[in-house]
Amino acid sequence: MDIVVMGWLVLELTDSYLLLGIAAASRMAPMLVFGLIAGVAADRLNRRKLVMTAWTIRGLLYFLMAFLISTGLIQFWHIMVISFLNGTCA
Repeated sequence: MDIVVMGWLVLELTDSYLLLGIAAASRMAPMLVFGLIAGVAADRLNRRKLVMTAWTIRGLLYFLMAFLISTGLIQFWHIMVISFLNGTCA
């Protein structure tokens, strides 16, 4: 669901399909880059703590995005950074 909402937000802010694609790529790229590292971490670390940490970080990122949207301070680069970090935690 967050991919759809971020896509809608990018289109509302920029009205550019190119930037929409870049934002989607910033969400998916960390999964490709950090996928192997995350697999090793999942094997070696306590899985429950790892998942709880990742979901806590994602929750904080969603609260940050909600704050930026509600105050009207949201910009495209905010979405890019939050998407990248969200993809890293996914």
